[in-house]
Amino acid sequence: MNFKKTIATAAVSALAATAIAVNASAANAGLIFQTSAWTFRNNINQSQAIWWDPDFGDAMNFDTWIVNDVEITTDGTYTVSFEKNVMTDCKDGPESFWNFLKLQTDIVIEDNPDVKITVDSLKIDGKEIEAGKITIDKDTPGASEDLNYDDYSDIDIPAAKAVYTVGFYNTWNSDQQNISSEDFGGKVECTFTITGYKAAEAAAPAEAAEAAEPVAGDTNAAATADKSNADTGVEGVAAIAGIAIIAAGAIVIAKKRK
Repeated sequence: MNFKKTIATAAVSALAATAIAVNASAANAGLIFQTSAWTFRNNINQSQAIWWDPDFGDAMNFDTWIVNDVEITTDGTYTVSFEKNVMTDCKDGPESFWNFLKLQTDIVIEDNPDVKITVDSLKIDGKEIEAGKITIDKDTPGASEDLNYDDYSDIDIPAAKAVYTVGFYNTWNSDQQNISSEDFGGKVECTFTITGYKAAEAAAPAEAAEAAEPVAGDTNAAATADKSNADTGVEGVAAIAGIAIIAAGAIVIAKKRK
C-alpha cells in the first residue's frame, strides 16, 4: 500500500476542506425600515421591529412584524421579506407610509469591491413595484453605508466599515428615493441577485489542490513512492489519522468563526 500517496491525497483534501470551510462563512441580508407610526427595524441584527411611542419619549415596545432574512454564501439569487402579524395589534394602519425602506447587507465594500446587487422583484402587499428594480455597486450613490448597530440591536458590535445597501426610500437621503413613500403595505418581499461576492476565496480550494499535485518527472518523488510501497508500519497509519484530525479541526474552527 502506498502510504505516502495516501497521505498526500489526504493533505490535499485537508487543504481543500479548510478552504471550503473558511469560504462558507456567510454574510447576511434583510429588509430594514421605519414607518410614519415610528415602528422601525434599524439594522439586520434586530430580530423584531420596535415601536417608539413619541408621547412617552424613549418608551420602547417590540412590535409584531415577522422578519425573514437570508445568509449569503456565494453569488446567486435570494429572497428576503417581512410582514405585519395580522393576529396582533400592530401600530401601523393603512394610512401609514415609509420614512425609510432598505435592503441591508453586512457585506463590507472594501473587502468585496466587485459586488453588484440587482433587485429582480420588489413586492408590497403582492403588488410589483417596478421602480424598485434597481442595480447598485460600490460606486452607486447611496449604496455605501456604515453598519448601524445601536441600543436596539440584539448583539453588541461596534460600527464597522461601509457595507452595501439598496435604498428603496429614505426621506432623509435623496440618493435613496427610488420608490414613493406612499408605496406602503403590511408585507414586503424582495428578490435580488448578487454577483462578485468573494470571488477570490471561491477559487482557493482548486488552487490548493493544484499546488499539492506531484510534478511529473520528479525522480525523487517516484523513488520515495516506490520505497513507500513496502512501508506498512504504524507510522503511516498514525500520519493519516493525524491529517484527518487536522482537517476535522480546521473545519470546526472555521465553523466557530462564522
